[in-house]
Amino acid sequence: MNKYAMSGKLMHKASDHNTKRCEVEKWVFLPHSDFERLKANPYQEHEAITAARDLMYEDKNAYHCIMLLDEHGDDGLLIEAEGFDYPRLSMFVPDAALIYERYKTSEAELKLHDMIRDTVGKIVELAHTGKTDFTSADMIDIQWIPEEKLAAIEMYLEQKNTTLVAELDKQVEQIYTKVVPQNVREYIELTAKQQIRRTRRSVESSPKPEQ
Repeated sequence: MNKYAMSGKLMHKASDHNTKRCEVEKWVFLPHSDFERLKANPYQEHEAITAARDLMYEDKNAYHCIMLLDEHGDDGLLIEAEGFDYPRLSMFVPDAALIYERYKTSEAELKLHDMIRDTVGKIVELAHTGKTDFTSADMIDIQWIPEEKLAAIEMYLEQKNTTLVAELDKQVEQIYTKVVPQNVREYIELTAKQQIRRTRRSVESSPKPEQ
């Protein structure tokens, strides 16, 4: 199994790891070269910090900061400049781009993304076992859909001579084709065919029951 890795800076004999709430007032994407310069030397002035200077301050409840993001990377710098043009207070934030993506995504979209991720995982798992005739009913948990909405969906789909499962099957196929890379799909299909052949050979070689 691959090891999880992240960027960070460990403190030698840290006295504590106490924290205070940090609220991001603005997200700013920087060119990669600018981000790397600020990361290497946080005492540099930068126009992005100057432009957002009035947004940064500390009160009794939180630090009010800006987040500088690397436009061609994953990490960020959380900054409270205390009225100056450079990062007086700063913190390196690994994988800040993922935090930003979740911040700008609605709760409904997050649920959908989680469902899609789980669905793709189940597709891969089922295909690896040689099962190729699965439907959305095998993969998608629709329990999170409110009962009244589910009833309305099913009623109007029935008028169109289709079902929720059939429509979800179409969506799953589209998602599978869009999300799973072609080389992975080809590998899954090849593995499924090999599994079918192995199963068929196993059945053919099994002793036949006596008549």
